[in-house]
Order: sequence, then C-alpha cells, then structure tokens
Amino acid sequence: IQEILTDYFIVRTSWLYSKKHGKNFYRTILEKARKKEVLYVTDEQIGCPTDAGNLAVYILNLIAHTNKNFGIQHFTDNEVMTWYDFAQKMLQENGLAKRVRLEKAKNYRTFAIRPKNSVLKQS
Repeated sequence: IQEILTDYFIVRTSWLYSKKHGKNFYRTILEKARKKEVLYVTDEQIGCPTDAGNLAVYILNLIAHTNKNFGIQHFTDNEVMTWYDFAQKMLQENGLAKRVRLEKAKNYRTFAIRPKNSVLKQS
C-alpha cells in the first residue's frame, strides 16, 4: 500500500547565486570586472536574483515554524530585473562600475534554453 505524503515542502527559486561559494553569474561578473574585461550581458531575460544565504534562512524558518504551510513555496529576493540590470547593480555595490565597460549583449547565445521571463510569484 502506497502512502500519500501530505507534510512536505517544495521550494522553488530563481537566479540563485552566492557571493562566496561556487561558480555562478555573480562571481563570474565580478571576476571579469576585476580583470577589466568588457562585459557583454543580455537584457532580454528578466527574473529575480536570489542570494543563497537568504534562501537558506527562508528554508530554515519554514521548517522551524510551528504553523507549517506545507506544499509548494516560492522564494526569491523579490527584485525583478534583467541580467544586465543585475550586473550593473553588483558592479556598483562592489565599487567596480567605473573600472569596467558593461555592454548589452546582442544576439545572446547559450546552450541552455531559458525563458525570457522567469519571475516567480511569491508564496
């Protein structure tokens, strides 16, 4: 007999990045900016960049909360922007905006097929 699982969390997020760990858009842009490379970034896709630390805190709070709202949850840092806007913001936050040229990419090509709009509605 198969039991039905009723107490579960599925947490969906988008554009996950870490300032400290792993290979991701945030760290790649800053690395290239420090080398003073010209940065070509698309403005054809929108989403909500989400810091991995903020997601971790959200998940821990979700688990610890006594009134558990089980099911599918959406979590992002809730600021809608393009990849270009995100790159611009991180360069400014890290004092690199004047050291590097940021260009909007034309005909942005990638092996991964991504939606033009990946904004998640918050749960």
